[in-house]
Amino acid sequence: MKTVIEMAREAGLVGGPVYARGLERFAELIRADERNSWPSEMEAMERQVNILTDALNDRQRWFDALEAQHKQAILAEREACAKVCEEIHDSWLLANPAEKCASAIRARSNT
Repeated sequence: MKTVIEMAREAGLVGGPVYARGLERFAELIRADERNSWPSEMEAMERQVNILTDALNDRQRWFDALEAQHKQAILAEREACAKVCEEIHDSWLLANPAEKCASAIRARSNT
């Protein structure tokens, strides 16, 4: 890797030792500034990662709540179907078919 002085000479910028020392000092200041800015850049990236992580966690909580509501709706619908079977049983006095219908629908909620 070339030094700042070598690159300055190639570019025709360095005419004497005083100017070369100033240019080298200037390069040191730039390197120091880059080193000092790195932590703040990392902090900014960490804040962005935290924002994204929070958003993903919120999304997961939303999906979990939606899934719980969906499961509850399915159970309610199955119970409603079972009650229809029981009503058929009560109104038609068909013991075996209605009981089988109700049992089959309720059994599905266990899977």
